[in-house]
Amino acid sequence: MAAWKGTPTYRAKILNSSGATIKTSTTQTAKPNVNGNSAGDISSATRNTLEFEIKTNGNYIIQFAEMGSGMQEFMLAECRVRKLNDSTDIPTIESNDNEATESVTIYNSAGVRIPTLQPGVNIIRTADGKTRKVLVK
Repeated sequence: MAAWKGTPTYRAKILNSSGATIKTSTTQTAKPNVNGNSAGDISSATRNTLEFEIKTNGNYIIQFAEMGSGMQEFMLAECRVRKLNDSTDIPTIESNDNEATESVTIYNSAGVRIPTLQPGVNIIRTADGKTRKVLVK
């Protein structure tokens, strides 16, 4: 989220089709401020993530609401919904010696489960409970 003008604060919510809240983010500040310039540089904008779990098939709403800053001019630069692996969808990777594949669960350095190896430090937990760190350049 970037600011079109000023420093708006906002929250993101995931709502079901009846309007009931599934998950709410913390209050965030939209930045950088491009001061109404459609060619403004938003490369310094940070990614904010809201993890949520959907247990029932259906339609859902992603809602962004201004949170009392008085500024309502913000820009949604990008919005993605990504399915994370569940316990029946464990990724596999090849072992370092390429002899065999093993069932693993992969986590990033913050301990968040990720679907595949990512650049940086990855923590891999094998089916037998052993863990190792893998650096991907």
